[in-house]
Amino acid sequence: MAYTLWHSGILLGKSDLSFPSGNPAQRGGILHPTPYGLTLLPRLTRTLSIGYEFKSHIESMGRTADDLSGHEIEELLTTSDAGRAMIEMGRLLSNVGLRAPNGQPLEFKSIAFSDVDEIRRIGKATNTGVDDALENLPPDAPRFMVSATLRSRTGWLRRIARARR
Repeated sequence: MAYTLWHSGILLGKSDLSFPSGNPAQRGGILHPTPYGLTLLPRLTRTLSIGYEFKSHIESMGRTADDLSGHEIEELLTTSDAGRAMIEMGRLLSNVGLRAPNGQPLEFKSIAFSDVDEIRRIGKATNTGVDDALENLPPDAPRFMVSATLRSRTGWLRRIARARR
């Protein structure tokens, strides 16, 4: 059963959203992009890089995000390259739609697209060791993933949870 992902009304890709989660509202899976999706994914999958760049920018000022007021963060979002990239990512993601296998639109609280190559790069830059685990993937391993936290609608999340038991 494939969920479909759309961007501005154009099919971006499909996923079974079958990765397990303890929260029935959270769904994830391998993304099988369309040709259009492949052109858009380099921008959609930059979330980790943009977040890392924004954090690095704040640290270059001798600060941490916890030290900043809401007004200061808002200013950095509009005046720094990383902040403007974060705003653009939000605009791009606001045009993404998700549909159930039956074609019904699904509302989500959040959605994220991941690229194994980006995760490797950020893992190396942050010395988290994540990149080590990814180095042994076979060359034909899936490259793109999607995860979404769905909004609850009239108990259907409870039905999904019961069906998984």
